[in-house]
Amino acid sequence: MDKEIVLEAKGLSCTYEMSDTPSLENVSLTIRKGQKIAVMGANGSGKSTFFLCCNGILKPEKGVLFFHGQPVDYSKKGLQRLRSKVGIVFQNPDNQLLSASVYQEISFGVLNLGFSKEEAKERVEQVMEEFSITPFRNRPTHALSGGEKKQVSIADILVMEPEVVLMDEPTAALDPKHTKLVYQVIEELSENGITVIVATHDVDYACQWADEIIVMEKGRVLAQDVPQKIFTSRELLKKANLEIPMVIRVTQYLQEADILEKESTVPRSIEDLEELIKERRR
Repeated sequence: MDKEIVLEAKGLSCTYEMSDTPSLENVSLTIRKGQKIAVMGANGSGKSTFFLCCNGILKPEKGVLFFHGQPVDYSKKGLQRLRSKVGIVFQNPDNQLLSASVYQEISFGVLNLGFSKEEAKERVEQVMEEFSITPFRNRPTHALSGGEKKQVSIADILVMEPEVVLMDEPTAALDPKHTKLVYQVIEELSENGITVIVATHDVDYACQWADEIIVMEKGRVLAQDVPQKIFTSRELLKKANLEIPMVIRVTQYLQEADILEKESTVPRSIEDLEELIKERRR
């Protein structure tokens, strides 16, 4: 049985002030509950604008956004409900972190949702422990390192227990340690049934991780399909200015060298490729 559609865009169009070019143009797509979605495309393709529409920060000029089959309500209460269920982690944490201290920052959202101070404290303490944030709980947010700011910005959203998490270039400017931490968090979210939508330029990560890839270009959706189909379409990748994932490039080389059959399954990871080679040897 198909999973329930959690987010659906029908004909979304959006143009920023002082611009004649739409940032989104007639965007229609569906996101199903629990899916892992990678949104890809060059800078300026509309990925971030689409995220802002999904969270209600931007109201499209045309088209309708549905959440669980209902059109988004842009009243104050309607947006509060939407944002309690659809959280966004910005590429630059400084655009998200506004409170004086880490603890105040993480507790701000749940207190605004109407939770008691006791309930909010319990949630905040739990998420700080999970993210190893407790040691710097009282530090000013502006005094944190880039990796620490990213940890807090993600905790900021997860403390509200959302159904959908949007992450805009979540590992941008992070060192390997914090990149690994963020990827672990994303995997845990998916394992807990949360719908995770990640805007990324990392084709290798997207190929291995995502259930579906959404490819955008100049505010339009070029394609939405499984990684195997997206990353074997040279014409699509060229149009969207995307590279072929390394594992698929190596597979294609091995096929051309008759080491693998041309009809073999398209691998999504190095582990998948190793299995294909082992099967051929048998």
